[in-house]
Amino acid sequence: MLITPSLSPNISKEDVHLAIALLLQPWKWRDTEPVHELESVFSDILSISKESVFAINSARAGIADILSTYSIGKGDEVIVQGFTCVAVTNPVHWVGATPVIVDIEKDSLNVSLEEVKKHVSKKTKAIIVQHTFGLPFQDLDELLSFAHEKGIIVIEDCAHALGATRDGKPVGTIADASVFSFGRDKIVSSVFGGIVVLKDFGKQNKYRQQVETRKKMGWWWIKKQLLHPITTWISLVTYHWLSFGKAWHYVLQNIGLISKATSFDEKMSGPRPLWTTKKMPGVLAKLAMSQLSSLKVSTNRRTEIASKYYDAGIQSVQIDTAERVWLRYAILENSPTEMKKYFSRRGVILGDWYDQVVAPCEVDLSKLGYTVGDAPVAEDVASQVVNLPTYSRMTDEDVSLVISLYKEYKEEKGA
Repeated sequence: MLITPSLSPNISKEDVHLAIALLLQPWKWRDTEPVHELESVFSDILSISKESVFAINSARAGIADILSTYSIGKGDEVIVQGFTCVAVTNPVHWVGATPVIVDIEKDSLNVSLEEVKKHVSKKTKAIIVQHTFGLPFQDLDELLSFAHEKGIIVIEDCAHALGATRDGKPVGTIADASVFSFGRDKIVSSVFGGIVVLKDFGKQNKYRQQVETRKKMGWWWIKKQLLHPITTWISLVTYHWLSFGKAWHYVLQNIGLISKATSFDEKMSGPRPLWTTKKMPGVLAKLAMSQLSSLKVSTNRRTEIASKYYDAGIQSVQIDTAERVWLRYAILENSPTEMKKYFSRRGVILGDWYDQVVAPCEVDLSKLGYTVGDAPVAEDVASQVVNLPTYSRMTDEDVSLVISLYKEYKEEKGA
């Protein structure tokens, strides 16, 4: 089976069986009861009230929703770190605000507090804090104090960090609001989906009414998401069969039978997609709950894999802490493209998060108001970063293969 952090790595046989069973029960696809059950399950995981938890169809929708709930829009600025994804900057545009991209710390790949302070203006209304690859932002308390003095809200982007804690508190429960992602390559996956957490009671009531009155997702859209685990499993298993699995996945995406994680319009910083304004379907909530049931086992396995890399002498660019999770194991390489090609020829596809200050590389940074040199550390890291896989389905043999290939590559390069 293909080894990669990039092609729905969380999928298991159980997920495939569940997707098939749900696919055969279309009358249940848009049920709301599983969505409410997911909110209850997630509130238990975070040890917070169910009233503060909202299941949504994507984290990108959640960011836009939070900004709107706080009346952030035209004329306002939202600080976002460099070394991130267009799924973070786009929602800022969707509400009419302007993203301000600031630099990161190289040893954490999280935003630099000092750079945030330099870029705050009278127009700044929110700061989005990303816990990159599962490493919690360490200066959150100081940032909260600084931001609240200026009337600025802080949003935790926990898309990479479900299961991580900071000073014993789950990420997503510390700032004013937070978003979690159930995207296909996150800690837990339901293909699309996510969670919003709001602390403010008044905002909770306002947002609950908004979420509950949204239109239901279309049948065809739901069908595509249920097909995704099934077809992707086939792709993973057959990827090396004369590249059948690779071609199979490419064809299915391009004929629209399964969805892409980020559409062309989104990569071009286009308008908000209509699907992001609709309810999370009940069947996706069921997929998410299935994986949430083994969250602890999954995150522990990710830590084991990261430890194996470290013990083998492969140094992550990020610092390690006992409270983090390992969505991906990021290393820096002088010739990342060459390394990825070397691994690919030997059956391992390495990750490229993030190959640009705001990824993917098709994104026109000028549309974001970004000028080369604005975030030099993020630019430097993006030019060198490679991601080793850490997903829990990896066997010890898979991990050993990644380590062996890394050492072989380094030997060939004389490193």
